[in-house]
Amino acid sequence: MISKDEILQILSKDKLRNINLINFILDYGIEEIRKIGNTYLIKSTSDKQWIYFFYESEPNEQEFKNLITNLKDGDSHFAVLEDWMVDIIQSNCKVIWHLSGLQLYFPEEIQPKEVKHIIKDLSIKDAKYIFEHSDYKKYISLQYIEDRIKRGIALGLYDRGGLIAWILTHDDGAMGFLNVLPEFRRKGYGTEITSALINRIREKGGIPFVHVERDNVKPMNLALKMGFKVHRNVNWLRIQN
Repeated sequence: MISKDEILQILSKDKLRNINLINFILDYGIEEIRKIGNTYLIKSTSDKQWIYFFYESEPNEQEFKNLITNLKDGDSHFAVLEDWMVDIIQSNCKVIWHLSGLQLYFPEEIQPKEVKHIIKDLSIKDAKYIFEHSDYKKYISLQYIEDRIKRGIALGLYDRGGLIAWILTHDDGAMGFLNVLPEFRRKGYGTEITSALINRIREKGGIPFVHVERDNVKPMNLALKMGFKVHRNVNWLRIQN
């Protein structure tokens, strides 16, 4: 049986393409590995039991189809799928929900904006407040936010003791949850706290990246203005199984 370290070594050959799965494995380990040819199915659990796929060299649609047709009971949540993978799954399974967006990364040669304010690590007591102000309650939970504050990088900007802006990393290392309270917007806080997270990710040897829905104009404009570059389309699915 191939080990976690061997999987990570394979994934690191194309670190940018596989960064989501690398980060996920580092935080949550591997519960199950299935392989057909050069195509792998990796399963582990954060807030949900997630399934990732990757291939060692070139994508092979037939190998992927064979893995999909042999899904087990409970194999229902899929993360960071490529578009062609979504097409195959949709032709074989009933999809309950589908979330898609663009993955953007922050190039190594670009330096983020200067951080002028004091940015602090978030604490577990901030989780409920963050959840209450989230637009993605359908996809996340309070427990997930608490877990990400414990395991990942979670930063906040406070004013007179109150939390006014925050940003965290997701279970795959993606930068997310960015929010600035309405009365504090247009002051550059979003850019500043994003820059602080970029610096922290780099200090840990990671690649700063973010997922943005195509029609989410403000986050997309912020990312592009800061210097993020579009990498690829990514998708998350839940199927009936």
